[in-house]
Amino acid sequence: MEDPLYVQLAQELREGILSGQLAPGHKLPSRPQLVRDRGVSSNVVNAAFDQLEREGLIERRPGSGTYVKERPRLRRLVRASGGRVYGAPPFLPDLRPTDGKASFRCMGETGPAPVIVAERLGMPVGADVVRIEYVWYVDSEAAAVASSWEPGDLVRGTPIAFPEEGPHALSGVVARMHVIGVQVDRVVEWETARPATADEAVKLACPEGTLMLVIWRTYLAGERAVATAEIAIPTTRWVVERELQIPEESA
Repeated sequence: MEDPLYVQLAQELREGILSGQLAPGHKLPSRPQLVRDRGVSSNVVNAAFDQLEREGLIERRPGSGTYVKERPRLRRLVRASGGRVYGAPPFLPDLRPTDGKASFRCMGETGPAPVIVAERLGMPVGADVVRIEYVWYVDSEAAAVASSWEPGDLVRGTPIAFPEEGPHALSGVVARMHVIGVQVDRVVEWETARPATADEAVKLACPEGTLMLVIWRTYLAGERAVATAEIAIPTTRWVVERELQIPEESA
């Protein structure tokens, strides 16, 4: 089964851009010209351009045309290795920029658990959770959006009710849970990719639909999930690096 026409057109233009055949600043054919030359509809051309714009490959200049965009320099975030697990703010101490100063802002709230959060925490949909959202910056550039959720029935009314407040603020999920007698003994991660949501696009100053690297992390005490978190990083501006250690017996 062939890909839709807009996917085929986007792929052809993408290959030209990534190969260097279409250099930064190159003006792409106009929509009427592509409609005439390729025998496709204007909707197909618009959809292809929309996709390439979300990927950060082209830019539209009103009154002038559509151009190959200057590729931004990808900056590196290095993930901690050696099995170290922190967790407050979620993942962010695990990531350090290779240049620039990291900082974050956060906002806490309580409310009902969304479907995916309820699934990861093993709770009914709509159950009470404490949610903290973080926007992480390197210098003045927003680099990631992260959210963490903890079961309300576990942390409400305790000294660790909000990760960024109280005597145990910023001490990490494992240490905070230990305060209330919960021993985290396992951490599970998933990595995937998806388009940026409208809210993420605003917070990260990127086009809606930008491809995001998404990492989910869930902390477990025995069989109970006591916290879960998600971090989303725009792949058009950042790469995540991890150095893998070779066991001594294999060297």
